[in-house]
Amino acid sequence: MQAARAAGMRVLAARYGYLGDGGAIESWQADAIIEHPRQVLEYVRLS
Repeated sequence: MQAARAAGMRVLAARYGYLGDGGAIESWQADAIIEHPRQVLEYVRLS
């Protein structure tokens, strides 16, 4: 999250896979949270 923000990029967080101990995903301040890898395509099309 920090690297993407520092680079001025939009940030997607994935609710699937290994999430580690980063706290609740909603607290990460991502631009969007996705539930499935296919959802990335929706955000690529919007860019």
